[in-house]
Amino acid sequence: MLIISCPGSGKTTTLLRRIRNMIRRGVRPSEILMVTFTNAAAAEMRERYAALYGRESGVVFLTLHSLCFNILRMEGLYTTADLLSEHDKRDFLFRTLKGLPGVNDAWELSLSIATEITSIKNNYTDLQTLKPESCEKKTFLTVYKAYEKRKQVLRKLDFDDMLLVCLRLLKENTEVLARWQSRFRYIQCDEYQDTNSIQRDILYLLTEKTGNLCVVGDDDQSVYRFRGAHPEIMLHFPEDFPGCTVIRMDTNYRSCQAVVNVASRLIAFNRTRFEKNFISARGKCGETGRALYTPTADRQQEMEALARAIRARHAEGIAYRDMAVLFRTNRQAALPVDMLLKAKIPCCPAERVTSIYDGWIFAGIRSYIAMSAGTGTQADFLYILNRPQRFLSEEHFRSAEYSLGGLLLSARYLKYGDSWKYEACEKSIREWMNAFGPGKISLSDAPRKVFSALTGAHGIHYDEYLRSYAEFRNIELSELTAEFEELERDASRFPTVGDWLSYARESSRAVREQSRIKDKDGIVLTTMHRAKGLEWDTVFIIDVNFNIIPHRNSKNSLAGVEEERRLLYVAMTRAKNELHIYSCGRESEFMEQLAAQDRKEDAAKPADPGQAVMHRSFGRGIVTDCGDGKITVRFEDKERTFLFPGAIEAGYMRLIREDTDTI
Repeated sequence: MLIISCPGSGKTTTLLRRIRNMIRRGVRPSEILMVTFTNAAAAEMRERYAALYGRESGVVFLTLHSLCFNILRMEGLYTTADLLSEHDKRDFLFRTLKGLPGVNDAWELSLSIATEITSIKNNYTDLQTLKPESCEKKTFLTVYKAYEKRKQVLRKLDFDDMLLVCLRLLKENTEVLARWQSRFRYIQCDEYQDTNSIQRDILYLLTEKTGNLCVVGDDDQSVYRFRGAHPEIMLHFPEDFPGCTVIRMDTNYRSCQAVVNVASRLIAFNRTRFEKNFISARGKCGETGRALYTPTADRQQEMEALARAIRARHAEGIAYRDMAVLFRTNRQAALPVDMLLKAKIPCCPAERVTSIYDGWIFAGIRSYIAMSAGTGTQADFLYILNRPQRFLSEEHFRSAEYSLGGLLLSARYLKYGDSWKYEACEKSIREWMNAFGPGKISLSDAPRKVFSALTGAHGIHYDEYLRSYAEFRNIELSELTAEFEELERDASRFPTVGDWLSYARESSRAVREQSRIKDKDGIVLTTMHRAKGLEWDTVFIIDVNFNIIPHRNSKNSLAGVEEERRLLYVAMTRAKNELHIYSCGRESEFMEQLAAQDRKEDAAKPADPGQAVMHRSFGRGIVTDCGDGKITVRFEDKERTFLFPGAIEAGYMRLIREDTDTI
């Protein structure tokens, strides 16, 4: 059986009722297995079932990883002592990356590589054809091979190996397979859209004899391709089981009509999906709600608009805890947290958030200042030695004097190789000392002098360094430049470098404290991925920008772009009553597609007097006259006349169909 759900359709309740119905029809509870994809989901389902039907049910609620471990343990092959914990895995990857030259964000990169390793193993990926998304291939393979060797030395399995070993056992040992097929004769799988190849194969083997497999999911909410999930597995289920029963749950009981409208329009651009008739139950009862889109010129304008909207919604009686700010990656969290702190709006970050003053960009700037001002340490010196990359050996510079002569003296070893290397090194050192040599920067200087030394005509070309590092990490350059520009903008508020550094220490402390305390009555800040399965009265989605969503790494394939569109769809459908979307700079292609669709529809409609419009330059206005290929609009300052529908077709103006839906 295949159950195709939609956001807010009540699929968990449906699964629990189906289990209860099977038991009423004579199925032994101990033969029923309910598979989920997280321990939290398994525990929640177990508790909900117990609350509805009693605790002594005998039904088993497990993740697939827990199931596989139980099989391996009960067959006498492995114990918990044989498992490498996820903590130990991440710790090894982090320590390995810390030892590699040129890696600035070792902890963040270790998480990305750990996730990519999972995807590789869960989908039988060939390393020869692999194109890593976390970083360049050479670095990835270095870390991957070191990790595999480490496990061999320890004689340990990680959680990804556990699935592989269990699958191999079920395939090669018919007695074991038969035993577990008899143990669980009825299997249900939740969130099936997030299944990977190995998980599918294990489920198919266990139900091969009985065919009693019921899966439920929403292919439009498959957002874990980076972990190895493939919505195509769910889409092919009817082909794998010809004649299976297909049930559609198309009614959303969570979101108002405006949210459902824009989410439906967005996801309809995807080609690889089940067709759905997405319905808002609340919309049928007249609850329209609002969905608003606000493009802004830059991050500062975006943050100011966000703060205004949050305050306005709170003034309307919505508690901060019933609102959420969503973003594509956790890297984007620092600026909104900083903005909320400055605006004295309580917040509750779902993950550990670091201030922009805890990042590696500021760490480098601070070390450059310290060395130039005469307060630096050897750690500061070594930190900036190859930031930007100068290909200098730490070994030859550990005891170097921080001066032009001292650094050139330590670089002499390069003269004995290729002469061009020393020439390039000498040029780089001279630029370095000219910008940040002893006494070039003092704590009493204006901060703009620091940034001129970083990126000015006679600086150290730090902007080029950011570009090269973005390429190394396969991330959008704007993610780094936005942070750099925010530092520069923040610094400009202070008369001296010393005042700025004092503020930086306090800001860093405040953000860490806010992240630690997590004000439960504050507005939630979280990534789109972590928001899946949650809901709020009002949702604010920020940075819906070009190369952010869809992420630049996704654009080399249709599957990647469609996954990004699903992610934005998931974010949109977290909202119950109001949805606010923001972009800064160049907007996302997804918003451009929706705007083009609107223009096509608006150009075919009459613009009667009284019709509200939104103009790119003049803002909101009201139509006062329309005829003879022209339209007159009254704006706040005065009336203006435009070609019609030419102004709409060109994208300068759009009709606001109603106050409740302006996307």
